[in-house]
Amino acid sequence: MNISRATRSLFILGFTLALISAPAGAASSADTFKKPMTPKEFMNQLEGPIYSLVTPFTAEGKVDHDSIRKMISGALKYDIKVFNMTGGNSKYEWLSYDEIKAATRTFVEAVGDRGLTITCAHKFWNARAIDYAKYAEGLGADAVEVLTPDIPEEDMPAYFQAIADNSRLAIALKNVGLKEKTIRRLLEIDAVVAMKEHRIQEYIFLEAKFADRLRVYGGGTTYRFLAAEPYGAKAYFDIYAIIAPWIAKEFWEAYQAGNLKKCYEMVKKYDIPLVDNFSLPFFHGTLEYFGLGTRHLRAPLKTATDEEMEKIKTFFESRGLYPRK
Repeated sequence: MNISRATRSLFILGFTLALISAPAGAASSADTFKKPMTPKEFMNQLEGPIYSLVTPFTAEGKVDHDSIRKMISGALKYDIKVFNMTGGNSKYEWLSYDEIKAATRTFVEAVGDRGLTITCAHKFWNARAIDYAKYAEGLGADAVEVLTPDIPEEDMPAYFQAIADNSRLAIALKNVGLKEKTIRRLLEIDAVVAMKEHRIQEYIFLEAKFADRLRVYGGGTTYRFLAAEPYGAKAYFDIYAIIAPWIAKEFWEAYQAGNLKKCYEMVKKYDIPLVDNFSLPFFHGTLEYFGLGTRHLRAPLKTATDEEMEKIKTFFESRGLYPRK
């Protein structure tokens, strides 16, 4: 087909004007050059430690996008390959929808093509869940973690199917005690290929029953992974991937080398003490200690005091953990 020079010029001009006039927060296929992957390809690549985005705030209470970029850059430096937004760590309850979308953009763009990105639709109603999945796909995300609103389990397949019908993203379930019958119905949807599970017993049972169809990953810490690994677990949240990714890398390399003794020792030295001390003020204070962000939270959440910051400093220094550039 022959197209005149004038027609080509008008097309280029129109495309340029469309890009210039697009809203700042809008996603489009022009925003990313990342090659889309199928849900199955995503599942096969979902392996190793997972970074979970903790939404940081400035002293003025604004979402700290520079801090998000800094944390992700640091994790990538130590070969963290999977990045996940969640309703909890990412503070969805404390963010507006526009802030969630802006944080999603920063998150996906900071990772780029250097890792897998799992965005999050957390208790969104149908239209918003679909809108968010489309938005995340337009940014170049690989998957969306979905927690339904409080609806009967028999209504969940239709909810997930609507998301799958309107997006090419892989879908990760956030399990909240779903019945096995419901899980099996959801697995009839091809896009559903992953699940986040916090409870060790359920983590093991799900791996034993669905490992060939569903990549289950544990939330929180590495000891959950060690418990489920004999049953097929391949991926897991590692809290140190956020704050001290060199520790997350060391653990994963020890596991890959078959050095389980070292893995157990690292759990005892790093994971369990951190769980024992964990609170939101403690963890956001940890971001400040490692130079990744500020300690601040939005009121009425309590921000760590100077005295608590000293305790945080002592906690990590006693384990030989200091900020790195």
